[in-house]
Amino acid sequence: MNQSAFLKAAERLDRVVKSVKGNQLAATGAAALVPEDPPVHHPEEAWARRYATHPFRPVKDLEVGAPPLSAFVAPLAEEPRLQPVPDVPAAAVRDAPAGGHIGSSLGKPGPRRSWISRMFRGPA
Repeated sequence: MNQSAFLKAAERLDRVVKSVKGNQLAATGAAALVPEDPPVHHPEEAWARRYATHPFRPVKDLEVGAPPLSAFVAPLAEEPRLQPVPDVPAAAVRDAPAGGHIGSSLGKPGPRRSWISRMFRGPA
């Protein structure tokens, strides 16, 4: 099966991230720091913290660690086949009269004038 360039790039990026993290941990000589939980102020808060991280599915189905970035890439779709576009004859398009409004070629009436324009410039 052919893999897309995006999928290959995602896998390369995943490998680079893992190697950089490993190099940083090896250079500092420290393990990954785990933040301490802040103190609990209420029993319901303790219960919520204890059960908020539990999954809703069986534990045996869980994978160890995070999935690679390539797991989030959509599969390749087939390329669409383009249909030729028919040419429109030039006689079907009418030219608008010079100086007319945009709808004059469609036979629409001209734009309405405001009441101020009609008052100062007169009707028509």
